[in-house]
Amino acid sequence: MIGAYDPIMKANAGPELRHLRALRAVVEEGSFAGAAAVLGCSQPAVSQQIAQLEMHLGVLVLHRRPLRPTDAGRVLLAAGNEVVTVLAAAQAEIAAISEGEAGEVRVGAFDSACARLLPTALRDFRQTFPGGQVALVECETAEAHSLLLSGELDIAVTFDYNRFPVSVPRGLTRSPAVDDPVQVAVPLSHRFAGQVIDLAELAAEPWIETPVTASQLDALAEITGLPGFRAKMTFRGDDFRTVINLVAAGLGIALLPSLVLSELPRGVARCGLRHVPLLRRIYVERPDSKQVTRAVAGLEVSLRRVLLSEGPNG
Repeated sequence: MIGAYDPIMKANAGPELRHLRALRAVVEEGSFAGAAAVLGCSQPAVSQQIAQLEMHLGVLVLHRRPLRPTDAGRVLLAAGNEVVTVLAAAQAEIAAISEGEAGEVRVGAFDSACARLLPTALRDFRQTFPGGQVALVECETAEAHSLLLSGELDIAVTFDYNRFPVSVPRGLTRSPAVDDPVQVAVPLSHRFAGQVIDLAELAAEPWIETPVTASQLDALAEITGLPGFRAKMTFRGDDFRTVINLVAAGLGIALLPSLVLSELPRGVARCGLRHVPLLRRIYVERPDSKQVTRAVAGLEVSLRRVLLSEGPNG
């Protein structure tokens, strides 16, 4: 037992935001020491905050060995995430009212968008808001959602695939920007290099499978009714540049979004598909708040303009 039940203490001393943040950090990092490093405080301070939280509630929120949340801790973590999301949205609205055009804009984007689209968008943004500060974070869609909801990002460029949609979490708003057709990277010596062909003609090819495209190979077999779409090589990683180099080495062919294939190294060509069965859909997302700073709104305009003009269909 944590202590005797005290209704007066329970009524007057509930958990504070710092307690919720400490609990989330301990669970995410898997240790008190890791949580302390993330929170920028000492390990005893984290232990004290968890002890205070348990004293306030009158129940354990963590099992110590092994370290994991109790049932009560899981309930509190879920509630805490909602609290952080609501506070982040409120802070964004307050900042919009008070900042005007000043302040830092934190933007996230996936790898190929960071490399091909963000430089132009940020240049345009800097010309419109010369006093604005920008922090750019490379992150995939799931991480971008988490960072937006926690208030660590103001805006993000995300994606999903038309056959594998990802719903936008509650608390975020999404604006469709552009479609990025999936094409096939082939060695330069390949008989179909630079051509536009029917998908069925590639069924028996030696495919390179990646975590992003594994389910898509199954989709190709479903679309064409041909069972030949099978990986001859598997690459476990998210770096499309590695996949392109594997293609250049003649180890197989690969499904890749057009944006990734906009600048190809020597030894690689792209092969267009006559009836495009797969699309990567690119979005601009931000917290669903009534007020945003002028800087965030300006960057959103720049992002959408660049995506439409310089994206795969631009």
